Amino acid sequence: MCEQEPSTSANFMIKDEDTIPCILNGKFFKIISTESSGKVRAKCLLCTTKENIISGSMKATTNFKLHIKRIHESALPEFEQFLAESRNKNKRKASVASSSSGTAMKQMKLFDPILQKLSKQKQLDKNIMQYVTCSMKPLSTVDDPYFIKIITDLNPELKTMSRRTLGRNIDKSYAETMQKLKTILQNINHVSTTADIWSTKHKSFMGVTAHWISQDDLVRHSCVLACRRFKGSHTYDKVAEMLYDITSDFGLRHDQLISTITDNGSNFVKAFAEHGIKLNIGESTDDEADEESEDHDTQGASEELSASFTIPDKDVITLPNHLRCASHTLNLLATTDFMNAIKNSAVSRIHYPALAKCTAIWNAS
Repeated sequence: MCEQEPSTSANFMIKDEDTIPCILNGKFFKIISTESSGKVRAKCLLCTTKENIISGSMKATTNFKLHIKRIHESALPEFEQFLAESRNKNKRKASVASSSSGTAMKQMKLFDPILQKLSKQKQLDKNIMQYVTCSMKPLSTVDDPYFIKIITDLNPELKTMSRRTLGRNIDKSYAETMQKLKTILQNINHVSTTADIWSTKHKSFMGVTAHWISQDDLVRHSCVLACRRFKGSHTYDKVAEMLYDITSDFGLRHDQLISTITDNGSNFVKAFAEHGIKLNIGESTDDEADEESEDHDTQGASEELSASFTIPDKDVITLPNHLRCASHTLNLLATTDFMNAIKNSAVSRIHYPALAKCTAIWNAS
């Protein structure tokens, strides 16, 4: 149990001082060396005549206690008092740690309803903003007392945002959506757009949409690029300028825009006639067509299409290739062109008697 060894300078390291038994804290014994297995060798500080090295364990300190009882009996009361004080100190530490942990848990429980309320309020604000924007409701909707009553009756703790806050949230959402849309369109090779102008209550607007097919799943996607107020006369130069500004705002390149579809309005027709890119796809003769292979190289067609026009200067207003809306064209054929056709005396002599006969048969039935 007791060994007499010369003083050594063995290297040792204790990672956590809290794991050291109180008997080895340096008042009665000083640790000389430790092993990974938990064995420890300590020097007795009460032995002054000769150096005694006691071997023991971090978990079992019986050898150190027996050495005090047998060799240093006079110091036994002080030793036992020291152990008792150390135990009380450790209990107080454990109590403080437990109390701190309990306080933290109570605080978390107190904050739980607050966090849930904040989450519900955030979701409510988002839903109100989507309702106003997607349903095209006025911002004053949130000031309507009956609208506020709907919210408070469902949950009195939730508050309806003010009109000013709603406006700020819409502006923020608009900026985020614009940035996301720009990022998406930058990675699309081919985009087709549509444009139209309509008037309501002496106010005119231009709407522009974009359409593309994703390369991964071949699914068609659509989005609204703009719905802008169109002030003044709908002249072709103003139409061209606004269309160019809208596509430029989204970073759409000339090689991306395949075509823009509009109605047959003279302002659109002239705008694209003056500023539009005309695709020059060569027409092959019958003999040349017979010589071509039945398997057409789609990559070659894409290259031919993209190489059919030159990229204009950035300062020049340039529009994509123009396509007229087929539905609008058919509608014009069935209305305007038809009425112009029956003005001819030869046609009218056949048309009106036939129509009168059909009307008589219909009324007779």
